Amino acid sequence: FCLSRGLGDVYKRQVSTQSTGMKNNQLTFLKAMSKQLKITHVLVFFIWSISQSLGVCPTDPVTVDGTFDDGANWTISIPENWNGVMVYYIRGFSTEIPPKEEIFNYNFGSFFDTLDLRDILEDERIGIAATDWGSPANVRSGISSTVKLAKEVIRRFCRPEQSIILAKSLGGLVAYLISQNPYNSQFFDGIVITCGIPSLPKITDLSLNVAFAYDAVFGWPAQFGPIGNPFSNLTFYDTYNATLPIFIDLENGKNLEFIRLYFQISFSEFYFSTDLPTLFYATYAATVATAVFEQYAGGTISSSANLQDVTFSPQSLEYLETLGWNRSELLEKLAEVNNAVFIPQCQSRSKVLAYEIRSPGNLPTITLHNPQDTFVPSTLLSFTADVYRQRGKENQLLQVWVSSFDQVGSGNFTDAVGHCLFDPNQILTVLQAMINWINSGVKPVNNFPPNSGFTSFEPVSWRQYFKE
Repeated sequence: FCLSRGLGDVYKRQVSTQSTGMKNNQLTFLKAMSKQLKITHVLVFFIWSISQSLGVCPTDPVTVDGTFDDGANWTISIPENWNGVMVYYIRGFSTEIPPKEEIFNYNFGSFFDTLDLRDILEDERIGIAATDWGSPANVRSGISSTVKLAKEVIRRFCRPEQSIILAKSLGGLVAYLISQNPYNSQFFDGIVITCGIPSLPKITDLSLNVAFAYDAVFGWPAQFGPIGNPFSNLTFYDTYNATLPIFIDLENGKNLEFIRLYFQISFSEFYFSTDLPTLFYATYAATVATAVFEQYAGGTISSSANLQDVTFSPQSLEYLETLGWNRSELLEKLAEVNNAVFIPQCQSRSKVLAYEIRSPGNLPTITLHNPQDTFVPSTLLSFTADVYRQRGKENQLLQVWVSSFDQVGSGNFTDAVGHCLFDPNQILTVLQAMINWINSGVKPVNNFPPNSGFTSFEPVSWRQYFKE
């Protein structure tokens, strides 16, 4: 930088001595100086890179925190005898910014007990760093603050031997988008995405299916606002208080089954979630989450134009009849839902389409997902696989599935029916697989231990739900 400024001063002095009739000489000089400046910038960057690689990595435990100029708070925690691996944790969707003491809590915003990632990584001598984004759910803020954080680690300490992103839910989308950008991805070596969202528009679009079906059999609650354009002041409890009475009323069985079959998910996934029922999650996506994302898109974002029409099989029609549905009434309701249309403003829709994985990116990636995820349907993972496959980069993606988890560390596993249901050992297992992948350059074999809740699974194609 100093060399560049010096050359710039030389140029200014040279130009000041030139007469106005010597433009050709000035141009020649400018070209020469521009070439020199390029060489100088390359040299300065090379020296800077060398200086970073020669930084002394700490061996004593250290925790530092601060605030970036955009208001994002951050914390870096390095354990004793650090092994050189730094995990950058990117949290999931929230309607509020996590407090400082919750910045490493994997379960922040859920009903589950605190799972402090710092505690489980410390025993492995792995460092961890995270930011609060400076906003509840602005994906762009998540990207910029995470990249700034990686630079902060290098500036304060050294370049880690391995820099791995560990992302959750909406943070998964942040990680995908970081990987797609050549500049941003240079600070990282690999990505582990747990219950991650590969496409924001597909999440909000799919929630319209439940909203239209809900409206057809129960009537859409007026306090939510119009379908596709919800009120911006909605909270978690607005959705919870509206859906819970309907869900637990046995008299609503036939209508709930209509919604479930239209949404095309299993009985256990709809009714036996470990945390909150799918009806709540889908309604929450169509209301609170959509309203939050609309703030960043500048208008309505959901669209039914890309959704496939749903048909009921003969077996499903007969089953619904046994619950009290009249066949002709049932077909009328089905047609009503299929014909429901919501198309947003083109400008805001084009903005939200940027929040979707479009290319495999530049980093090896492992995804960890529940087959019966109630907020990010497993079918969206088939979309991710297609993106990698179509560009011939399947070897950069490993998709791992967990069907059960040990919530309390007692050795007793329960079905993982819900969103982001993993225990610490499962997260550590895939993280260690990524570390080995980076060290060896060889993609791991997907043979994780079944007795630890891992399973094999092939999700339904996303094209069953979407036209393109």
